[in-house]
Amino acid sequence: MSVASTATMTGTAHDLHIITGLNEQTATILMDRFGSYDVALAAFVQSFTRIPDDCFDSKRALLDNTEEINEQLRFIYAAAREVKQREKCQTDKEAWAALSRGPNAATPTPTSEAAKESTATPVAEAKTSSAPTPAPATKESPKPAATAAPSGFGFGEPKSAFGFNKTSDAENPFLSGPSPAESKTDKPAFGFGQKPADAVKPPASSSAEPKSAKGAFEFGQKPADAEKKSIFSFGGPSGTAPAFSFGSAAPAGGAPVFGAKPAAPAAAGFGQAQPVTADKKEEKKPVVYCEPTHFTGPLFQMEHFWEKEVLGRAPLFNLDNGFLEANRDQLRPRLEKWLKKAHFYRKPIQYVKIEDDDEEVVRVIIKDAERTFYAPEHREKLIAFLNALFHEFDAYGQAMSYLAGLCLLVLDEEETGSIIRFVATEYIRGHWAAEAVGFATSAWVVETFMQKKFKDVAEHLLSLNFWPDTYLQKILSGLCIHVLTFDKLFIFLDAFMEGGMKYLIRFCLAIVEHFRADLLAIKSVNDANNLYEIMRLDSKTCTPADVDAILKRAPLIDLGEAGDSIDVIRSEVYEKRILPRISRAPKTDTFEPCDLCNTNRPKWWNDDLGMVCDACKAKHPDETFEKY
Repeated sequence: MSVASTATMTGTAHDLHIITGLNEQTATILMDRFGSYDVALAAFVQSFTRIPDDCFDSKRALLDNTEEINEQLRFIYAAAREVKQREKCQTDKEAWAALSRGPNAATPTPTSEAAKESTATPVAEAKTSSAPTPAPATKESPKPAATAAPSGFGFGEPKSAFGFNKTSDAENPFLSGPSPAESKTDKPAFGFGQKPADAVKPPASSSAEPKSAKGAFEFGQKPADAEKKSIFSFGGPSGTAPAFSFGSAAPAGGAPVFGAKPAAPAAAGFGQAQPVTADKKEEKKPVVYCEPTHFTGPLFQMEHFWEKEVLGRAPLFNLDNGFLEANRDQLRPRLEKWLKKAHFYRKPIQYVKIEDDDEEVVRVIIKDAERTFYAPEHREKLIAFLNALFHEFDAYGQAMSYLAGLCLLVLDEEETGSIIRFVATEYIRGHWAAEAVGFATSAWVVETFMQKKFKDVAEHLLSLNFWPDTYLQKILSGLCIHVLTFDKLFIFLDAFMEGGMKYLIRFCLAIVEHFRADLLAIKSVNDANNLYEIMRLDSKTCTPADVDAILKRAPLIDLGEAGDSIDVIRSEVYEKRILPRISRAPKTDTFEPCDLCNTNRPKWWNDDLGMVCDACKAKHPDETFEKY
């Protein structure tokens, strides 16, 4: 069964047999018990560490198909979230049942007498015990926030999510160890059965949390009463939290990722609710949703936009250099490839009434719109769109407006919203937030690969106390917008939309490789500007030929076996580098740092330099600044 075919989730028992390695009889039993391929696969992933060996034809098939299983889980959980919200399901069990009988599900018709009998009896129990199936859980899992989006469940890159290929067959407990059903340990062979206490704890969410660790995604975790609990079941005995609880706290990665060690959390990140104290909850003003009063289609369809903004060289188009004029008709087909990647994140935009222009985030959004377009009607459109996304994700960063502004040229707002959600959820979780823990973690992931590929440069920069989260912001969060000329920028963005974080790592390594001698020539902290100019590809240091060489080289950078373990590396660097800093940090207000020093609070704006602090402003006496 190909990944492409999973969008409709009309798989058969035979498809389940092929992708999981289960024998045909077990696959049929599982399909008939849950009524559809998608719910059956989700149940299998939850329970596979407790399935006896004789239920499988080939465990090797499961190992070989791990990447495709993760890709399918991506679609399944997106569909489950959508169904739960659309059908107003009160419990997760109701949501899975609704998904099972939905228009895209397989028809739950038993295909054998054994299968009919099995619908009330789990597979492993039918083979090992005659004990009755326990009653389904009655305790409801916590409800997700009303505006919860797919971004609330961040998924890592499918390939890197799997840990199976990191050990030899002899070392792999799933292939060579005892049957999971015979195992005495409470932990399954792979990471998705870890208890939350064993994983990096994500920050508190504003949504209701489970009262115990049992409420998280505990795929394959063996409960104390395993001999009584259903192997393939979503609910547990009365009084326990459902095993599938997609409205409750999740492991560090945020969603069920088959075979994965939890990734570092996008703490306080984009798409996650910020930690909120009781006092702040009381102070928070109610959100008033409204219908849009502006044109929600593409900017290119607005009267006079081309003349006022593109030909008038609005700030967004400082580096256009005639690209849009030459590619005006080709831009929409180009971005439709991005839309195809993000199609599962498409849904209507919920617009929010702005009642106070001086509210902190609204004020920043208004300023960003003023620094993007000239005409009031174009600014108002961008403000309404960004304000809606801010309330959806409870996070906002200036780089979000960069990408949104480009997409809105030829896409409508609903289409653009899907791309923003996809990028912020799948590729750069936690980058566009006041406390950009996700970005800092990603920067140290890049540094980890620098240690592997260019150890001399990595050690040299660390010896000078240059940390990666001070010089990689323009690439990892800003996505090279306002860095590269448009002809090169869209080559970069096309590659990023295809390759995600893996491509960003390659691109950063290509810069290091290209400017290796220059980076090693930096002798002290007084040369910090040289480092920043190189790593943000400043035109003072980097020529168009340099950029062309880096763009050509980046896709060819070999990340080695570590390239399949990015989520594991994220977890490690989060624990080693980020968590201690969070623990030590004083509980003060947060801000996006100066674009030049990446340290101080910005107080000034320059169209070429961006957000600038007092100290960096003083270093540019010939530039014109406005109050930020």
